[in-house]
This record gives sequence, C-alpha cells and structure tokens, in this order.
Amino acid sequence: MNNTAPRTSKSATDPSCSCLAISMYALLYYLLLQDVETARHRTKYVLGGAIPTDIAQRLGADHLWSPVKKHKQNDVARWVYKIWLKITGSCRFRYLNHTRIYAQDMGALSVVLGRHHYSMLPDAPNFMTLNMQCNSAEYMRQQRIAHSARGRLQTLIFGNIFVHNLGDNDQCDTIFLSEENTSPVLEGKQVCIHTLEAMWHDAPDEKRDFVLQVFQVTDDDLRLINSKPVIFFSQALVADNILTESEYATLLSGILSHYDIKEVLIKTHPRDHFDYTRFNPALTVFDKKINIQLLAFFCNKVKRVATICSTSVESFPESVQADWFGPGVHPAIERFYGTNYQIHRPHNLMQL
Repeated sequence: MNNTAPRTSKSATDPSCSCLAISMYALLYYLLLQDVETARHRTKYVLGGAIPTDIAQRLGADHLWSPVKKHKQNDVARWVYKIWLKITGSCRFRYLNHTRIYAQDMGALSVVLGRHHYSMLPDAPNFMTLNMQCNSAEYMRQQRIAHSARGRLQTLIFGNIFVHNLGDNDQCDTIFLSEENTSPVLEGKQVCIHTLEAMWHDAPDEKRDFVLQVFQVTDDDLRLINSKPVIFFSQALVADNILTESEYATLLSGILSHYDIKEVLIKTHPRDHFDYTRFNPALTVFDKKINIQLLAFFCNKVKRVATICSTSVESFPESVQADWFGPGVHPAIERFYGTNYQIHRPHNLMQL
C-alpha cells in the first residue's frame, strides 16, 4: 500500500502573479495589464511606502516601510530595514517562488526580489529613454555606485540587482513599457509595449470600475481636476532632498508668475508634502494620491499643463499646451536629472 500523500494540484484561486511596485504609475500599469480576475484575486502585491496605505489595504498587499528621505538620520534605519528584509524575505515572500513576478527593481524591492527572475514594470512615461542612456544622470550615477566600495558592499549584502537595477541585469527577462523607448539596457531583452490609453480604452467596464475603486476616484475628484484651465504638476523635490523648502518656494514664485493664479490647479506628486496653501492661500491644490495618468482620461477642460520636469505632462494630448521649465531652472535639479532630461512631446520651453 502506498502511504504517500497524493500531490495536490494548483488551485484556481492560488496566486499566479506577484506585483512589486513602488510607484503609482507602475501599479496602475499592472492593474490595466491584467484581467480583473488576476488583478483582484490571483495577484500577491508588495507595495512601497510611496503608495498610500489605504490602496495597499484594498489590494491586501505587503506594504513596505519607507522613511522620509530628507531626514538624514533615517539612512541607518533604511539600511537596517533592508537587512531585515533580506533575512526574513525568503519566508515572508515565499510566494515569489511559484508566481510570475512583475516588478520594479529599485530600493527595498530589489532586496525582496533577491535572485528571482522578473518582468520589469515602467516607473513613468519614457522612463528608460530619460534615465538609462549612457549619458543620463541616473545611469551614470548607477555606474559610479556599482564600481565603488559602497556598491561592492551593497552587492555582497543585498545581491546584484540592488546596484544594477532598472533592468540592467541578467535576472530581468522582460521589460514592459508604455511607449517606445531607447536605451542600451533594452538590447537582448524582450520588450512589451502597451500604452495606458489603449489598455484603458480596451478595458471592459468591470476592469475600469475595479481600477477606479482601487484608487478611490470620486466625482468630486473629477470636478476638481477639471476646475481650472491650467494644471501645474509638482515633484518631490523637497522630500527627495534636492531643494530646501525656501529654495523651492523661491523657484515656485518665479514659475507661477507666468500664470493667473486663479486659473491654476496644483496637482501634487504622491511624495510631495510641500504646504502650497501656506505658500499662497489663493492656490487650488489637488493633493489626493491619484495618478494623473488615470485622471487624464476624464480631463476635458484643461487647456494647459506645466511642470519643472515631471513626465506627467506626457499624459495629455497635443491639443493641450505643455510648458516645460526643465531641470536647468536650478543647479541642484540639473545635477540630479542631468542636462539631457527632456520630454518627447511638443512643448514650450519656459524661461524664468
């Protein structure tokens, strides 16, 4: 008699995919990429701290801790947390062993990924073109770290993709993009291009309703995003320790002087915590953490979009004018983004 327990077949309700995302853009892309059944019931989510807790809870996600970057005392805490993830990850994230992994491979998520193979999700529009050219600031920064003592130590502790991320490694098999990109990193990879507009257009009502429910988009949100003819898209320049609050306030004053303040809506970046109403009580601010790429599907009264260097302006058709101030408006921003950081749509290059 055979006393061996019978092998159980994989249940139809077991997770088949894992989604590891640190940006709202990547999460939206994944939700539109998958069918509703997979996105709702058959995906395990690991989400970074920049994604709001309520969204993570609605998806039943493992929600990673993310200290405020501008506080330098958190550098040690960040290292300790990543080491803890490294030690506990094989147990906590064991479902990665038997699911197809769609992931961003940056920061703590690279520690979670470990040695697993994965398909990379896009972080933003034209992300590879802007950040992973041989002369781009991000690519050169990555190469400097990789060849430094710090980089070698990080590779030893956390693995290769902690340093060689953004798909620039042998573990990344496929790169998903929302438009054509150019980068040497794409060579030898399977590249899949799905525009957000096409995925939304082709989505059945059930999927659209699910996505809107995940991000809690309301009628009030749609009225607010359409309430002004000009939208200014902010970035996390203070939160990311690129500018001080006073430097940003001075820069913002110069930018907003180009517009009638009563016609401007500030759409904040999910990690931007600058107090715009204290800066100017006359400003109208949309600070709910919802992708502008999702809201743009419902924008029909916006005539002009403006930004320092946020790729959010790429979400609007060419009939909407785009004002691009560019990284050159401040030396610290230019050092971070580089001199070649440009959007790929018609725009007005603005001067202060």
